[in-house]
Amino acid sequence: MNRQTPTRGSFQWSAVRDRFTAMTPQIRQAAQAAFASAAPKKQGELVMRTICHAQKVYLQLALHGFSDIAYPQPLAAVALAQVRAELRRPPSRLRLETLIK
Repeated sequence: MNRQTPTRGSFQWSAVRDRFTAMTPQIRQAAQAAFASAAPKKQGELVMRTICHAQKVYLQLALHGFSDIAYPQPLAAVALAQVRAELRRPPSRLRLETLIK
């Protein structure tokens, strides 16, 4: 497959946004099913994180010219894996220097 990387002028951000917006309900549904056992407030946060990760993956695919092969279920699966990995990571310690700056 010979794919052209889109140039700034030729890239249609509105088309990318519209296509992802159309996929969002299916991604949301997959995330809600995956985090059904979480507390309602926590579930909402996890669902939003999943959608954000899916959007990030989709934008990377779009920037490399592969948006036409992106589908909601695989995007949701990748995003769910990323969110679950975040949950397994131990929380980092806040450094006082960071807060003061």
